[in-house]
Amino acid sequence: MTKNKKSSVIIVRENDGTGGCICCSGGMGEYGEKDPSYEGIRKVAQECGRLHREITEKFGEDEVEIIQIEPRAYFYLMPKVLKDVLKFKPSITCAIRTMFLWYPVPTVIVNGKPVGLGRVPTIDEVLRELERLN
Repeated sequence: MTKNKKSSVIIVRENDGTGGCICCSGGMGEYGEKDPSYEGIRKVAQECGRLHREITEKFGEDEVEIIQIEPRAYFYLMPKVLKDVLKFKPSITCAIRTMFLWYPVPTVIVNGKPVGLGRVPTIDEVLRELERLN
């Protein structure tokens, strides 16, 4: 874990369209549970929820800020990503790619660096990136 810097994990995934939190609770409302077209979204949301819980259990809420967001929320996401890029200073290529969101969804951005492009990474992958700054 970083010394004097609260780490950041931004989980970028498609929204379920229901407006509720499905990732941690496992629920999507009655329609989402019945409609088979939501199966992929439901699976990714559950994986993101698992990752969110594992990070929180490992570090608590004081050491790592975790944000789950959809890629369409660009104007909310951009300042968060910019702050992490400036704070943690990943490579220039990585910073540009992260700033312009040039990665497949879902992805997890750990301290300004995308991890697990197009899939939800394992807790070990996230931990390696969080501990890389030590």
